[in-house]
Amino acid sequence: MLAEVFDCLGIWTLNEIRRELWDKEEVEGGDIVQSQQPAQDPFSSFISGGFSSAESEEDEVELEDFEESEEESIEDKSADDLGENKYIDELQPQDKGYRESVVKAVIDKHSEHIAYATKSLFEVVKDPSKQAKDFWEKTLTKWGTEAAKVAKQELRKASARKKAIDDDEKPNKIPSKRRLRKMVERALENDSGPWLDTYIEGFNEVLDEAYDLQIQPMGLSEEDKVAVEALKDRTDGRRTILQARGMESFKNIKKNRTEQIMKLVEQGVRDRKSISQITDDITNKFKEISDSRASTIARTEAMTAISIGKVAAQEDAAEVVGKENLVKVWINLGDERVRGNPGGLYPDSKADHWTLQGETKDLDEPFSNGLDYPRDLNADSFGEVINCRCDMLTVAREDLESLKP
Repeated sequence: MLAEVFDCLGIWTLNEIRRELWDKEEVEGGDIVQSQQPAQDPFSSFISGGFSSAESEEDEVELEDFEESEEESIEDKSADDLGENKYIDELQPQDKGYRESVVKAVIDKHSEHIAYATKSLFEVVKDPSKQAKDFWEKTLTKWGTEAAKVAKQELRKASARKKAIDDDEKPNKIPSKRRLRKMVERALENDSGPWLDTYIEGFNEVLDEAYDLQIQPMGLSEEDKVAVEALKDRTDGRRTILQARGMESFKNIKKNRTEQIMKLVEQGVRDRKSISQITDDITNKFKEISDSRASTIARTEAMTAISIGKVAAQEDAAEVVGKENLVKVWINLGDERVRGNPGGLYPDSKADHWTLQGETKDLDEPFSNGLDYPRDLNADSFGEVINCRCDMLTVAREDLESLKP
């Protein structure tokens, strides 16, 4: 059931993650999904490349002086740069037998809840995910049209120093990067308010559902449940985080699309295209990507809302019963796609989530891969996060006490 849900939510490509979630440059080979990646180690080998392609802020550039910025090739990276996890040698996973006993105990006691929670979360994210996808599909198409108008205006200004220039002529200068970027960002900014309204309205329910479902396996007394519920109603920290996430996601999407427009303009001038051809490239590109990019954004925000809700529930429960009475457990799906599975598709992945199965930690202690929870956005290694389908359960410590080796 859990595997089916994650498949329905979609599997991200590396470049989708880099663009929309991590705000990084695309890398060669990053547009294929995990199941199509080479089996040796698909998660580390593409991660570091292309991080630092700093763009200069020069004003108008003569065409003959324009040179493409060089990026360090992936092949030039050392092993130390390819997503190694600094925690792995410091925090060794627990004994395999103990971890297997933990998984069995958790599944035996909470299997019904796990199935119910998985189905419930899938149901609750469907509508807001569709709303988010519809919003961005329309907005990205509109952005292409508006950006094309801005690019046309700036291309004309940059080239019309001695004579008027029409749209069929080829510009001989790239517009001021600083001015072009500013004008494009201003044109796109108008949609921040509508996006935040869509985001908050849609994903608030996801946030609350994830919160409630995370509480169930903790074994709280009825009195403690009432106390947690009261704390939930009194505090709005999770909603503040959700709102901040919505604003941050818009900022990143706007920035990434602005840079894409900048590249299309520069490439068009370098390729000696006319103004009308360059603006057509912009509108066509945004129409082309609107569906796939909108889907990526919707999936990203759905999973983020679930994570925010779960962590908020864990923190509130800890305040009521004491964090020393709760532990968190890492759960993977146990199939061939789990990275590190010796008999699976990625046995040599440095991000070994197979070994993490059943690992238990105190609430304020990271798992042995350095993450506080699956898909932790503060992860040092992107290989730990990309396409991760793992989950985390928070359970009563006493449920596992008898299993200690």
